[in-house]
Amino acid sequence: MQKKFKHFIIVKFDYPEGYPYLHIKKQQLRWCLLDSLRNQTNKEFVLVFNSTIPMPHEGFGEMIISPCWKDKVREAAKDYEYVITTRIDGDDFVTLDFVEKIQNAFEEKDKLILQQDGWTYETRQKKLVKNWMFQSYISNCFSFIEKADNINTCYVEAHGLMNKKYEVKKIHEKIHIWCINEESLRAINLTPEKFTHNFKDEKKKFFELDERHKGLIDAIDVFNNKIKNLKNKLINGRPEINAPVERLLDTNGRDKILNHLKDCKNIADIGYGGYPIREDAIGYDHNLQIDGAIYCDVDEDFIWLKEDLKKRKIDGVCLSHVLEHFPHCKRVLQEIYNGLPLCKASSIGKIAIVVPNGETVPYESLGDSSGTHHVLFTPITLKLFLEHVGFKDVKSEYYERPYAYKQTKGIFACGVKRE
Repeated sequence: MQKKFKHFIIVKFDYPEGYPYLHIKKQQLRWCLLDSLRNQTNKEFVLVFNSTIPMPHEGFGEMIISPCWKDKVREAAKDYEYVITTRIDGDDFVTLDFVEKIQNAFEEKDKLILQQDGWTYETRQKKLVKNWMFQSYISNCFSFIEKADNINTCYVEAHGLMNKKYEVKKIHEKIHIWCINEESLRAINLTPEKFTHNFKDEKKKFFELDERHKGLIDAIDVFNNKIKNLKNKLINGRPEINAPVERLLDTNGRDKILNHLKDCKNIADIGYGGYPIREDAIGYDHNLQIDGAIYCDVDEDFIWLKEDLKKRKIDGVCLSHVLEHFPHCKRVLQEIYNGLPLCKASSIGKIAIVVPNGETVPYESLGDSSGTHHVLFTPITLKLFLEHVGFKDVKSEYYERPYAYKQTKGIFACGVKRE
């Protein structure tokens, strides 16, 4: 007999191993969320991190630490009828009965949102205020009930849009604190002990400082100042761009994509950034703040993406300045290929890609100031990647980008899926 449900608490922690302030982020995570999860009245949950680095695990039982966490969640839930996935941030606090209240609200329904109530912590005045997120849209901390044979998790799409598609059940008890605004890291002044004590007395709105955190507070202040200085340098150091904003979208590359996919009925625009290649295209993006996007961290969710392409009967896929960001680009292309139909008389299966020219990018940034370019391409190597995963009639060529910084060329490639 199948067990009813398994509960996963998912914490996004995708800082790379070389991130200079990683130790601060880990301490923040340990003293905020983990301290308040460790002594839960109900310990029947699995803690999940989307990380490739070791995470604090003292006092926890079952854990998943992997960039491919969705596949591991599906594997861990195979003996259950339902799953609950809870989304939460590393700088949040929860009450000691947080897990208990969520699981008590469980219903045997597929695609049901559990939206908990809570407080907002005003960091400047160091006081609790009424939660302004518990309104008509879904905040960035909530739970999602699904059948275990069709798991998308609470990261299925942008949280603010989920109540437009799925039923919502509200938990009318304050079991969570959201930390807000740019100074919200200072909320680590709140220990779980103080939080639990003050939770019982809603009239008491202020917390006292905790001495053991002051050294970390100073370090975080330094961290915030360095980030601000870096942002100012980037903004002030950018060359002035007089071209129209829409030309920054690489219009020449987009035109080539549109021409290749013009006969496709259902286009998937992967990494579309809020600017769909065609008005009716289905946008996938890892940025949860983009309206209308289906959430997908493609470099880790490629198996799910393949199935979603099939489900939506996608016959054309485009990636505009996206593929170079995927360390596992070959696997991503393989699963896109597997998700497309064969090109026949009654169907189309096409792909179109634009990437920067890998031969002209500077070595310091590899063509991206945020350091997120992982793969460099030439027309020859991009063609080889597409042919390797199975695409036929592959074409790959340079094209002009007069509006690009230093007028560097782009690379366009396309192919079809056929026998």
